This record gives sequence, C-alpha cells and structure tokens, in this order.
Amino acid sequence: MSCRVRNSLTGAEIKLNESKLLPIKQLRQIIHEKFDVEPSLQRLFFKGKQLEDCSENEKDLTLFDYSVAASDVILLMPRKVLAEMETNINDASPAEKVKEEKTSTSEAPGEGSQEPTWSVGTYVDVKDKDTGAFFLAQVKGFKLNENQSGEYTVEFTEYPGEFTTTETEIRNIPRNKLAIQDIKVDENVVVNYNFDNPGQLGFWYEAKVEQVKRTTRTVICTINKETGCQVKNLEIYKSEAPDFTEMDCEKCKTNPKRKCKDCGCRKCGGKEDSETIMMCDECNDGYHLKCLGLTSLPEDDEWYCPQCKNENNIVCAGGKAMKAKERKEGGGRDWGRGQATEGRSKECTIVSKDHFGPIPGIEVGMCWQYRIQVSEEGIHRPHVAGISGSAKSKDRNLRGCQSIVLSGGYEDDVDSGDSFLYTGSGGRDLSGNKRTAAQSSDQTLDRTNEALAWSCMVRPVTDKGGDAGENWREGKPVRVVRAYKLKKHSVYAPEEGFRYDGIYKVKRYWQDKGESGFKVWRYELIRDDPSPAPWTEEGRAIIEREGYVCIMRNPEEKPGAGGDSASKKRKSSDNDDNEEPAKKSRKVYEMAEEWKQLILADTRNKALWDQVLEKEIYSRTDLLDQVRTVLTCQICFELPNQQVTTKCGHNICQDCLKQSFKNEVFTCPTCRNDLGKDLDTNDINKDLEAVLDKLFPRA
Repeated sequence: MSCRVRNSLTGAEIKLNESKLLPIKQLRQIIHEKFDVEPSLQRLFFKGKQLEDCSENEKDLTLFDYSVAASDVILLMPRKVLAEMETNINDASPAEKVKEEKTSTSEAPGEGSQEPTWSVGTYVDVKDKDTGAFFLAQVKGFKLNENQSGEYTVEFTEYPGEFTTTETEIRNIPRNKLAIQDIKVDENVVVNYNFDNPGQLGFWYEAKVEQVKRTTRTVICTINKETGCQVKNLEIYKSEAPDFTEMDCEKCKTNPKRKCKDCGCRKCGGKEDSETIMMCDECNDGYHLKCLGLTSLPEDDEWYCPQCKNENNIVCAGGKAMKAKERKEGGGRDWGRGQATEGRSKECTIVSKDHFGPIPGIEVGMCWQYRIQVSEEGIHRPHVAGISGSAKSKDRNLRGCQSIVLSGGYEDDVDSGDSFLYTGSGGRDLSGNKRTAAQSSDQTLDRTNEALAWSCMVRPVTDKGGDAGENWREGKPVRVVRAYKLKKHSVYAPEEGFRYDGIYKVKRYWQDKGESGFKVWRYELIRDDPSPAPWTEEGRAIIEREGYVCIMRNPEEKPGAGGDSASKKRKSSDNDDNEEPAKKSRKVYEMAEEWKQLILADTRNKALWDQVLEKEIYSRTDLLDQVRTVLTCQICFELPNQQVTTKCGHNICQDCLKQSFKNEVFTCPTCRNDLGKDLDTNDINKDLEAVLDKLFPRA
C-alpha cells in the first residue's frame, strides 16, 4: 500500500510503501528518520482522528485499524516545546550537535548567520504597504538580502501571487481577545476599523490606545498616525490580527488544512492542488481534475459539472425510441420549436465571461425572443440559472455577480422599475429535473447568493448582511435582463422575449422571512445607467427609432388590467417560455447619417455594402446580422479583424491571410481566385475598419 505523510509546518511530504498492518509505533520511527521529529513530539491525524500507538487493552494499533488506504494522507503536526532547559552539549541529540557546530563556525550575527523566525508554511499576519492594514498570509520562503537582513516571501490567503516583505512587517496571528477592563492607555493593540465608514467593519490595524471609556465601551486609538479613532465593536486583540474565523467560508473558516466541500473540491473536499480545480459555469462548484477522472483541462470555454451537465443517456439517440420512464409528462408545452433547448450557435468573444459592466454593441432596450440568444450575446451566459457570478474566484476582483434575469420566480420579488427587490436562489427541491418548486428550506449565503452579495461595496461579506447607504454606486455593475414572464407581477416587463434594461448596483442585502415561511436572502438593486430606461418616454422613442422588437405596456396600467383580448393573450403565453412574437407592422429602419457616410467611404467594398443594404431592414439588430452574414471572414468565420480587401472584392483577417500564405495557400477562401504570392498582407482597409468599429464597438 502506498500512502503519504505530510508535515503541516513545512508542507514537506514522504511516500510510504508499507503494509496496512504497519504498527503506529513503527510509523513514528520512520517519521523520525525522515522528518527528524522525535516520536514523543509527533501528533498524527487522519480523517479527524489522532493516531494512537495502543488501544485500551494495550493492543498495538496499525494503519488497517484506522482504515488508511492507498493515496491517503496522514497529517503530522509536531508538538512545540514551550520551554527548554539548559543541557550539556554532550547530552544533545546528533541533530543538535550538528546545529551547534554550524553555529560555532559561522559568522557573527548580521553576517549571514541569521535564522528565520517563522518557518516555511507558517501562517502569519503581514502588513499591506498600501493600506497599512494586516492580512493573513503564509510564509513561502526566507533568504538574506544584500544587506544581510532577512527577507520573507509570503502569499496572502485572499490574494494570488507571492510578495517579499521584511521581518518588521510580520507578526504572529493573535489569539488573546482583550476585555474592556484589561485594555490600558498607551498599550499597542490590534483593532478592526473602517476609515471611510466608522462603525462599520473594516480592516485590521495596529493601534495605540489613547483613552478607554468603560461606561460607553468605547476605545479611542491612534491608527496609521490618525488620532481620535473611536472603536466601539471591542473586537480588540492583544497583539495580532484575526484567525480563520474572519475568513469567507462559514464551515471551515477557509482553513487550508481542513477538508470542506463548500470552498474546496465538491467531491473530496480537499483544497490542495488548487490550480487543478475547475469551476462549473452553472453552479460555481469546484472539482479536482483527478476526482473527475481527467488528466488535463477541457478545451471547451465552458464546463459543467456532473450535477449540471445533461447526460447522453437521457437524450434519445437517432433511430431509437425514448424509454417510457424517461418520457416527460405534459407534452403539450411548446418548447419554442426547439430554439429554447438547443445549444449556442455562437459565443460572445468581445468580452470574457467574467466581464463586469455593459457589453460593447449591446444597447438598453434590445430584445431577444429566446433565452439562448441572451447567452449568445454574452449578456447573461447561464442557460438556466437566474444569477451569473462567482464568489470563490482566486482573484477577489472577479468575485461578484455579472448579470441577473428577472422572471418573477419568487413571490417576494418587488419590481419598481428604477429599483427592485430581488430574492436569491436556493431553498427549493428541484430533484427530478424540475425547473421550479415551492420553497421548502431556508436559503443560505453561498454560491450565487454570495456572488450577488460581493457586488455590494460593503466588506467583508457576512451572513449579517450589509448596507452601502449613500455609497451604493461604488458597488460592482450588474447587467439586468427582464423576461416576459415577469409581466404577471410587474408593469415594467416586456410583452415578449427578454429585454436588456441596463446596469444596476446592489445597495443592500439581508436575510428575511419570506412569504413561504422560510428564510430568504433579499437584495435591493438601484438603476445606475446613463441610457434612459425602456419604459420612459425617451426610452420608448429610442426603441421605436432603432426598431427593437419589444411591445411596451403603460407603467400606469396594473398587472391583469386590460381588455379581454389582452387577458387571452397573457393566458396563452403564461406557460410558454418561447412563444413566437405576434406579427405586427414594422417600419423600415433608418440608418444613422454617420454610418451612411462611413459605408460610402469604403469604395473597395461597394458591391458587398450594396448586398447588405438591398435587403429590407427593420431594426439595428437586423442590420448587424446582415453585416455579419456578408462580411464574415471565410477562414475564421468571424468579422474580419485588421481587414485586408483582396482584388476579387472579399475581406480576410490579416492574421488569417498570413497563416494561409505561411501554409502556401494563395487562393481566396471565398471565390478561390489566385491572390498571388506578392499580395501585401499589411495593406489594411482602413475605411472598412472604421465602419466595423462603429457598428461593432470593441471592449
């Protein structure tokens, strides 16, 4: 059997090829030889249990008794000697003798003989040079610089990357919380303080006590040379900053040594080899590659975990009938002629999937008939989930919610147009592939709920909630899409399809008891977009001018009001996610004069632009689709980037053309005309580039 033993202080590991019947006593001797840790100082743990040498009846215990299997890890936590008595050099151990000999022959202190105070792998508090606050970090290395002074390489637990700092900027993690009667004037303490919003949670600073008001339980301190700072939360420590209890995960407190399926691998709970953990694009859960049976990262841009992925065995293969037990009841539902459940036919490459804020080329008021189209444009990428975002990204700047879809899924939602109250996800039993169900349990602040909380500017994100107050605009931008199904509850919803309504910011979030009787997480979002809202008079004018297909209802009209025809129309579409839009008369789209002038300037592509404009166009979206159809590069099937116009009147990306010539292919990919080896690949059509940059703005 092959298992491993890991030293928790240094992170070093040894591999054991021993029998399962190996006694724990012999295991301690092996560890003594490999790690130079005396057996009496060894504390061995496996799956939360401390390994003992013998049982109560003095029977020698073995690895088999503790169910240690192949590839398992036994954790070694050496005991620290609190005080050492002076001993004779002759009585010292061989390792101590070697250390003593090295010390006697080394240089004087300050000339290369300095020993590190903190060993590699130790968790300490490190001062941030920019803020002056202390954050939890792990020691990664130690060396002497040119001045023969010690430098530590550390890595913050909440920020990626390694940093170099000196010993004066490091201290031990605090453990001793001070009571109000134990705090003394002129004493150095560690306090939590927020310079921007005193009274709110902030960062941990080293402070000097100026005054102690025991009646009001207030301590006045000097922090970062600023006097008169009043600390009222009394989270005051004697020497250092908080432990893992102030970290993100409520279950394991983000302790890297504890297994946790919430912040680690969803299958094994481990946090080791974090670079091999993949995040599901639907539920944001992480999985080790080895736990999935994979050896390398998938080439697809999006990946779904086994819980979210549609397995092939539930899809009817060609020429075969679906089993009776796999057939879904209620077959009368219209699934949008296959459009609602099909895969994406294209993907947004203008911005990354972690992009916060507006997407270039997507304007407020644009409407799409199917949810899959919203995903293709990159506005809201998940196919089903109503919240898009992550709270577990290594980069804290990427934590938050990029977009949400309002569809009236929760009875606690309240839509007021420029602001709305949104209910988080979870608390429903969706087993059996159900799309929705009644609330059956309390919601928790994790996954997408926590991601939406990260979009609020209040830090840290805790289950106590947060309110940004007047500073709500400092939060992260959230793209909001309203779905037609919301019209049963809100007059601000579109009559059909899915409409992009602009950027909103999270002002506050809190836990409350919902109408179902269970606790839910609620969020207040306020609109913060320069473009007029679609339900305003100015917004309606833009929609009409640009030809966006979106039938609007008067906000003064109450839900359910209207004539019989309106009621019948709503009733017929209540259970239809992808109903075909009602036919109506549409006027021809009038292109902006600036666009016309740019198109006329591109004389080299006159024939292609005539082909674009000869078709009747009713909206800006129709125009852009037609341009994509006619001007797409036939090598990469994308809009030409750094466009080269050939003599035969076709356009190729400069990079594609160079690659084609490198492969000794000198023909046009569209018409197979010979381009010639002497074609200048640097002759970019600036006129065409100007038109496309205006029609398709880049990030």
